[in-house]
Amino acid sequence: MAATVGGWRIGSVSGVPVYLGRSWVLIALVMVALQRSLPELGALAYLVAGSYALLLLVSVLAHEAAHALVAQRVGYRVHRIVADFWGGHTAHDGTGGTPGRSAAVAVVGPLSNGVLALLGWALTGVVDGGILWLLAYAFTAANAFVALFNMVPGLPLDGGFLLEALVWR
Repeated sequence: MAATVGGWRIGSVSGVPVYLGRSWVLIALVMVALQRSLPELGALAYLVAGSYALLLLVSVLAHEAAHALVAQRVGYRVHRIVADFWGGHTAHDGTGGTPGRSAAVAVVGPLSNGVLALLGWALTGVVDGGILWLLAYAFTAANAFVALFNMVPGLPLDGGFLLEALVWR
């Protein structure tokens, strides 16, 4: 992983570099520190907390990758995807944009989290209690929250960009 200003390059999606911001480490550390909520697991609680932090990272990257892929599809030049303390962001050039293109790019992030929430919910019905069920449930709840919260019509949330596209139209 090559270091860059503010983080590390961890891969790419459709030619777009993906970075893990240094501030993301803070999120993971906080989650691992909060492992005390499951004292009956002992040292295994650290693994559970770390697993949850990784699941959140997957959720953020799926959300941002959806933005990046649709932005490319509608003709925008996408510069990077970053997962950081505030969740994440996708940097793209909206030159030649239209209300429809802008709305399409905005809506796919929350939609991707909705799909992940549904997948997590399906998993809760398949796994039989225990730690895996807890992780599936937490994954479901987190993605459902992110999907709904991101639809709030205020910038810089995706709902704000949808409202902006509507007013622009």
